[in-house]
Amino acid sequence: IFADSAFTAADAGSGFILAQHRRGRELALGVFSTEGRSGAVGVPLEDGSYTDLISGEEAQVQCGMLLCGGEPMILRARPAADSAP
Repeated sequence: IFADSAFTAADAGSGFILAQHRRGRELALGVFSTEGRSGAVGVPLEDGSYTDLISGEEAQVQCGMLLCGGEPMILRARPAADSAP
């Protein structure tokens, strides 16, 4: 999986880091609060419901924004069509 994939991490602002692991059209997206705070984070995902692979809870993306409760989250999805490389 790592030989033909790409990993990036970037400051998402407001104390959040977005980490992306892409393989073709598959995406694992990590959202991490560096300060343990909750907040809305812009993510490259289609609006909808996603399962957090860490907690097993559902996470909602609305208008390209994800509400993070301060705990690490990892979502697996296909990226939004307009954000694909």
